[in-house]
Amino acid sequence: MVTDLIAGLFQNELMTETPTSWEDYLQRVANATRDLASDHPEIFPLIATQPSEAPWLRPPLRSLRWVEDFLSTLQGFGFSDIAAVSAYKAFTSFLIGDLLLHVHSNSFDAIIGRQDGDTSGEKSALSGYPTVDRLSALLSQDHRQREFDDALDEIIERIRTTLTN
Repeated sequence: MVTDLIAGLFQNELMTETPTSWEDYLQRVANATRDLASDHPEIFPLIATQPSEAPWLRPPLRSLRWVEDFLSTLQGFGFSDIAAVSAYKAFTSFLIGDLLLHVHSNSFDAIIGRQDGDTSGEKSALSGYPTVDRLSALLSQDHRQREFDDALDEIIERIRTTLTN
C-alpha cells in the first residue's frame, strides 16, 4: 500500500508537468506529497515508519525511483553530486516533519470533533499550566498552509545558499 501511494505521486498533476527550475521542482514535489498526506492521513504515518528499499532512503521520498528522479532532476539543473544529496536530505527532513505534524493535527481534530479554534473542554486540563492556558487560543490557530509554504521557501533558500558557497 505505502509503495503504491509513493509511486502514485508521479501521477499527481503537479508532477506530470516539466519543472522550469529546481525551485519549481521542489515546490511540485512538496505540494504533491502534501496532497498525498491530506488524502491519506491514516496511511501517511506508515510512510515514515515502514522499512524502505534501502536503509539510506528517507521518507517520504523513500523509493529508489523517487530518489533517482529527485537527484537526477537536481543534477539536470546543475547540482553537483554533493549538493544534490545534501538537498535530498534537507528537503526530506523538512517534508516528513511538516507533513507528520499536519496529519497529526488533522487526525486529532477529527478524533475529538474540534472545529478550528475551538478549545472548549481543554481548559480544565490546562489549569496547572498558566502560560499554555493563556496562549492556547494562539496555539490552536490553524496556519498550516502558510507555515508549510513559509518553511518550503526557507528550505529552498537554504539549498540556494549552499549552491553559491
